[in-house]
Amino acid sequence: MESKWIVGRSRLRRFHCQHPNWSKKKLARELGYSLSWVKKWLKRFAAADPDDETVLFSRSRAPGRHQKQVTEEVERKILEIRDHPPENLARVPGPVAILYYLHRDEELKASGAYLPLSTSTIWSILDRNQRIYRYRRPRPEPEERPEPLTHVQIDFKSVSSVPADPDGKQQHVVERLNIVDKGTSILLTATPRDDYNAETVLTAMVDAFLVNGLPDVVTFDRDPRFIGSWTAKNFPSPFMRFLMCLGIRVNVCPPQRPDRNAFVERYHLSYDRECLAIHKPGTLPKVIECTATYQHHYNWERPNQAISCGNLPPRVAFPDLPKRPGLPTMVDRDAWLNHIRGRFYRRQVKSNGSIQIGRQQYYSSRQLRGQPIALQVDAEQKCLSAFQGHKPVKRMPPKGLYNGLMLFEDYLPLIQQEAVSDYRHYLRRRYYH
Repeated sequence: MESKWIVGRSRLRRFHCQHPNWSKKKLARELGYSLSWVKKWLKRFAAADPDDETVLFSRSRAPGRHQKQVTEEVERKILEIRDHPPENLARVPGPVAILYYLHRDEELKASGAYLPLSTSTIWSILDRNQRIYRYRRPRPEPEERPEPLTHVQIDFKSVSSVPADPDGKQQHVVERLNIVDKGTSILLTATPRDDYNAETVLTAMVDAFLVNGLPDVVTFDRDPRFIGSWTAKNFPSPFMRFLMCLGIRVNVCPPQRPDRNAFVERYHLSYDRECLAIHKPGTLPKVIECTATYQHHYNWERPNQAISCGNLPPRVAFPDLPKRPGLPTMVDRDAWLNHIRGRFYRRQVKSNGSIQIGRQQYYSSRQLRGQPIALQVDAEQKCLSAFQGHKPVKRMPPKGLYNGLMLFEDYLPLIQQEAVSDYRHYLRRRYYH
């Protein structure tokens, strides 16, 4: 369990360093932890050295002394003060006022009962007895609009109007890979195909980069063709490594959070209602024709109510788009390590003392079999540091690394081959499990 918390604390420190302007509430929502947890650990990080990894480890939770228990008689008196304010008090007393009246009760003092000294104890008693009104959750903060073509969102969408093939695919016969720019809501690419897999999605992304240039950030969900497995617990998939080696930061949406990929998801809704529901294309050529027509209509003719568009079509609101960097001639195949430097990964040691990261096996120690350990990525030394709780266990070099640069035209077939191999491995595991 300690390794799980170490990973969460490292993510909090990384998010805080990357987004220093984020509020504590937003950090709590992004990470899925409580606000008090975020406040506590940010305070500890501020008091420690930025390179100190020991601050990520837990401290003893044993209380310095045993807390005295509030008796039922005292609890009834607290609720009575709340429901029937004493001494002509013409308002509902809060914890501070209740504490004042409670310590003026001579009968409770004479009985020797323990009277709480903290307003938090009073508040917890009121909350436990349904005396605290729960406010509605605040409305979510609006998404920040980045500069045009710097942040794109991608997602697959099945064309439901195409019937199943009796001798082939029964579901998702034809799919579209949609790429929407977050800053302008422009539909950059909508490519229908009937053979999308981990290899062809890389080809589609290269075609999009040739036309629109390279963005700074790409956001996508947990589709196995993107991340290798729906859990996203492995090292970066070939698709993610491909983007990282091009200098693109990847942003994987949390589970069951389509709102984090909202711009492309909103396009799906418009396309389904305004194109598929009307034309109902039943073959791949008809889907390609309908999609191309609708893409022009969506970008140039259809008014868009996005904040950035101001009720204008996206390409009318943004007639001049900036020129983005193109695909590089040379690629460093190990550059993806720099994007995950310092990250922690949690693994369970197998009975033979090994652990698995992606499709690679690493030996740790037979003495740790059946126990969880945390792995930290050291990009400078190109190694993995294993920890069990506070104790360092072993340092292991990642397998499959390359030294030096490679021509992009040679790199693309290799990363496609890795993607196909990993996706087949995922399908086999899914079939047998």
